[in-house]
Amino acid sequence: MHGVRGSLLALGIGLWCVGLQLLPFASAVVVNNTMPFFKMLFAKVLLGEKVGKERWLASLGGFIGCLIVVWCALIETRASKPSEPVKDDVAEEAVA
Repeated sequence: MHGVRGSLLALGIGLWCVGLQLLPFASAVVVNNTMPFFKMLFAKVLLGEKVGKERWLASLGGFIGCLIVVWCALIETRASKPSEPVKDDVAEEAVA
C-alpha cells in the first residue's frame, strides 16, 4: 500500500512539473487549487464518505472561483495572440 501511495505521489509531482512547462504558472496554480473539490468528490463516490452540505457549498464556491480565473486567463490568452496579417492583393499584383 505504501508503494502505491509513493508511486502516485511521484506521478503527481511529475505531472505537476509537466503542467508548469505547458501552462503559465498562475494557471497551473489555479488548476492545482481545484484539488480539494475533486478529492471530496472522489471520496464521496469511491469511498462512500459522508459530506455535509456546508462542505459541498464551500468547495463548489472555490471551484467556481477557479473556473472564473481560468476562463479569464483563456480569454486574455486568445486576445493577446496576434491576428493574421491581412492579405493585400493589390500590392502583390503591383509587384508581379
